[in-house]
Amino acid sequence: MQGQQTQQNRPQNQQKAQDQKHMQNGQRQSAENSHSISSQNLSPGEVRQVQQALNKDGFKPGPKDGRWGNETENAVKQFQQSKQLHATGQLDQQTVADLGLDASKFSQPQSQQK
Repeated sequence: MQGQQTQQNRPQNQQKAQDQKHMQNGQRQSAENSHSISSQNLSPGEVRQVQQALNKDGFKPGPKDGRWGNETENAVKQFQQSKQLHATGQLDQQTVADLGLDASKFSQPQSQQK
């Protein structure tokens, strides 16, 4: 009987290992495929949009005043963790998109600006 239980648990354990591997690969891919958006380059209106979206999703960015501060950064990090993204607390295109905002309308990284 114990042998049967061990055999039945083996596929479950293999599935868990595969799920964890996919999750790690997803985090790596999102970090590689997403370009960072510097909070210093964001307008107060863009920061406010991020703050409002975070608040709507249940994260606490602090006052929705258009200023990037520690509370906003921590809320972004918590949001990223909840979406299994690389949790840096900094915006990137994937994070902005997952917040339901149009990433193409946000300030681009300095390396892409001319």
